[in-house]
Amino acid sequence: MHKQAMAIIAATCALGAVALQTATAEAHEGPIWEIGGSEVSGSSVIKSKSVGGITVEDLGAPGEPKIECKETDEGSVGIFGRGEVTKATMAECKILKGPCTSIGTVTALHLPWATQLENVEGKFRDMTADNGSGAPGLGFDCSTILGLIEDQCTGEITSATENVTGGVNLVFDSKSEHGNCSIGGAGAGVISGTDLYEHPSEKSLTVGGTGGGLRVPLTISFPGGPTTQTDTIRNVRAAGGGVINLVEIKMTGGDATQFDVKEEKMGTCASLKEGDSCRIEITFIAGAKGKFASQIEYLAFTGGGGPYFSDVTGTR
Repeated sequence: MHKQAMAIIAATCALGAVALQTATAEAHEGPIWEIGGSEVSGSSVIKSKSVGGITVEDLGAPGEPKIECKETDEGSVGIFGRGEVTKATMAECKILKGPCTSIGTVTALHLPWATQLENVEGKFRDMTADNGSGAPGLGFDCSTILGLIEDQCTGEITSATENVTGGVNLVFDSKSEHGNCSIGGAGAGVISGTDLYEHPSEKSLTVGGTGGGLRVPLTISFPGGPTTQTDTIRNVRAAGGGVINLVEIKMTGGDATQFDVKEEKMGTCASLKEGDSCRIEITFIAGAKGKFASQIEYLAFTGGGGPYFSDVTGTR
C-alpha cells in the first residue's frame, strides 16, 4: 500500500497557564489571564471549543490537502500569562480540498502543550509551545485513490486574543506561524479559525494587558445602534514600575475619523501612580452605513514602556 504523510499544524488552542505554586503575586510586565476581573493568582481549569471549526492545510503536499474539524480542549490558566493544554480532541472532521476521500484518525501530538501570553508590537497573542515532550502538532491519516497517506505537522504558533462575551477568542490569523509538515516540508502547515476559551463556572475569563506597565483594553466594539455611542468602562491603569506619565491618547490608522477618544475626566490619565486607574471615553461617530475599524494609541509616556494599542470596531 502506498504511504505518504499529511497532517497539519497543531497549534490549536493554547489554553491556560502553568501554575507556579511557589510564585508570588509580584508585578508582571506583560499580558495576564483574569477571572472575574481579577488576575489569576494560582491555577484555574478552563475548557475551549472551536467557533465554527478549525481549518488546517498542508500547502506543500500534492493537492494541498485541507480539512476542518470541531475542536475541544482542556487545560488551565494561571499567573504570569502562562498556561497548559492537557487534552485536545478533534471531531466531525471534513475534507475541504485535496486528495483525501475519507479521513481516518486525527491525533494531538506531544501533549501537554505549554502556552504563554505575549505582547507583540502592542498586541496580545497566545503562544503554544513545546512543554518538554516535543513541539505541539497534529497527526492524521486519510484514504486516497493511491492508498493510505499519513502526516504530521508540528511547530510553535501564536494566535490573536479577543475578549468576548463568554470568554476569550484565540484567533489563528495571517500572523500565526506556519508549521513544519512531514509531507509539505518546512513552513507548509497553515491553521485558521477561532477557539473560544471558557471558565467552567461561568465566571468571566479575560486577557488583561500590561505590557511594561500600562494596562489597556484589548478590544472595544460598537456592534450597531445610534450613530454615536460612548463607552466609559475602559480602564487605563498602572501595573507597576512607579509613575506613568501619559502624554497623549488618540485614534490612529484605518477609519480613525469615524471614532473619537478622550479622558472621561480631563487630566485623570496624565499621571498614574502604581495601582491607580483612569477611564477613557470612546465615541462612534460614523455618519454613513458600513463597518469601520481603527485603533487607540497610547503614546509618549514615561515609566511604562509602549506604545500600546486598543482595537476599535463599529457597525452602523
